[in-house]
Amino acid sequence: MSFKFLLSSMLVIVAYAQVWSENPATWRPRERWRGFNIEGKAAKGSFSGEWREADLRMMHEFGFNFARVMLDYRYWCKDSDWTRPDPVKLQSVDEMIGWGKEYGIHIQLCFATAPGMQLKPRSKRPLFSDLTAQKAMETYWAYLARRYRSIPNDELSFNLFNEPDSAGTEETYLPLVKKLVSAIHAEDPKRFILIDGLEWARKPLLGALGLPVGQSHHAYSPMSVSHYRASWIKESFADPVPMWPPSPAMSPLCGSRKPQKQSPIVILDVPKSVLTLNTGLFNREVELVVEADGKTLFSHYYRPSQEGSEWTNLIARAGGDGKEWAAELKERVRIDVPECKRLSIGLARGDWMKITSLELSAFGKTAVLPFFQEWDFGRRRDLRFVGFGKESPFVTADGIAYTGDTYLDEKTSMYWKPVLDAGQFVMVGEVGCCNKTPHDVALRWLENNLRRWKEKGIGWAMWNFRGSMGILDSNRKDVEYENYQGLKLDRKMLELLQKY
Repeated sequence: MSFKFLLSSMLVIVAYAQVWSENPATWRPRERWRGFNIEGKAAKGSFSGEWREADLRMMHEFGFNFARVMLDYRYWCKDSDWTRPDPVKLQSVDEMIGWGKEYGIHIQLCFATAPGMQLKPRSKRPLFSDLTAQKAMETYWAYLARRYRSIPNDELSFNLFNEPDSAGTEETYLPLVKKLVSAIHAEDPKRFILIDGLEWARKPLLGALGLPVGQSHHAYSPMSVSHYRASWIKESFADPVPMWPPSPAMSPLCGSRKPQKQSPIVILDVPKSVLTLNTGLFNREVELVVEADGKTLFSHYYRPSQEGSEWTNLIARAGGDGKEWAAELKERVRIDVPECKRLSIGLARGDWMKITSLELSAFGKTAVLPFFQEWDFGRRRDLRFVGFGKESPFVTADGIAYTGDTYLDEKTSMYWKPVLDAGQFVMVGEVGCCNKTPHDVALRWLENNLRRWKEKGIGWAMWNFRGSMGILDSNRKDVEYENYQGLKLDRKMLELLQKY
């Protein structure tokens, strides 16, 4: 082989590598992204309104390399004209990108509050239907692409906007993505772009598999763990303390108003015993029915009301004209159960009710089955009672262990597998656990997720760095904090993140 031929071959390889690395469809970060969301200017009036250089410095000190920086267009518009970005105001974005370069932190810009968003009530619907709003989004992204064209993908990427809501579908979201990607790449053909998935970034936009973008998943499933008693979620005060790993027994039970979820709890091989149901909210109306081998043992119609002395924690229901309520029973439900092959607990009609746990009691012994609170479970599994005094007296009837991996496979991996199989870039743009969730539960849930992402080479960004879900100043009541540069550091959570 001649030296001349060898040299020409090497030049071709180098040229190909340069083209590959500059292609936004195939570009990949040199290291797996691991870091945090920075939300100071995510929603005007809701957060601090500032970004801190110290946050980037501390991220670097802790060994992280990524920050998703949340934008509210109202900070950057010119003279209150929401359709026009102001170059002068954007100097603070320049500064943030500069801090990222200084500390080795990749900066990803994302509109948390996008041009055209309806703010009261908060909705992204105009983004998917209003051409003026879409044009404003194109204008902002084209301007940012032009302004930062000289900054390499290693230092800067774009995430179009946060969490498409129910107005975003394959039919409405995909055309908007194409418009925005075209606007960006017309100014900077190399820029790497990430899009959040559908349904608040829970599921991928499959129509985007052929586009030069990556996709972002937000990992908050189950919300009974990640958002336990979050102040902004209605009814969260009534949620039972979450668990992880999850129980195969799922709550709530649904009635005829939700026929797609109307399936009973089934327990096999039940001895003669007393069944006790520890219940949560009953919504609007339900008819609870318990059967043993097809024979009705218990049937009762419940309708929460202000007049009923048996109810507590009443919540008025919209559209009920003051006549429909959700509430909790003050007393537990107890039913005598004969020995049976099949015990069924379900709703014959009505809306839904929650069960926090059930107990079987006999021979002076009690077996407890905790319930996992999850609205969007795939299928309800039949269970089997295997005896008092067992560490796990209830198991799945098929004998297959139900683990955190089982849950996450069904709730997340099955949806994102086609994207990974297609070779499209995937990362977890948000993950976090509210500070009311018991710390040990939060850590177990986080580790279950983090381990899986590391195995697949998927990067992640925690919401948030400072604040109720983060590692600094999270204000958890069950954490012994360490003083770190005047801030309260959750060392256990930090070390868990560093591990993955």
